[in-house]
Amino acid sequence: MALLSIVLMPVVVALGDYQVMEQLVVNFGYFLLAIALIRNNIYLAQKRMQFLLKIGYSDEKTDEANLSIIEHFNTLNLSKREIEIANYILEGKSYKEISKSLFIAEGTVSKHASNIFRKAGVEDRPNFVLLFRN
Repeated sequence: MALLSIVLMPVVVALGDYQVMEQLVVNFGYFLLAIALIRNNIYLAQKRMQFLLKIGYSDEKTDEANLSIIEHFNTLNLSKREIEIANYILEGKSYKEISKSLFIAEGTVSKHASNIFRKAGVEDRPNFVLLFRN
């Protein structure tokens, strides 16, 4: 939808010199882009929080314990997709189930998982789960 406003710009200009229409179309496009960006950031924050909760972050813990969990999470330096896949791995989902949920190939899930394990300093899935269940 946001790109539609940009694509429509030549049509609006061809119809005549309607600066008000041009401004409305461009502003509408920027508005839609801003909404898309905000939704993406909210989604990422939710996935990040889900992962933090799964690895032990809690409002009931002391600040020091929570800070160490956040520091550990930040040292992993996981991408958005890796956070999503790590959440599914901690839920016990198979690579096939993850690939169906995220609409990606099973091999892609496997590659992301191996990157996650490498970043976490573990060799395989059971060790990854053990690392964050303790």
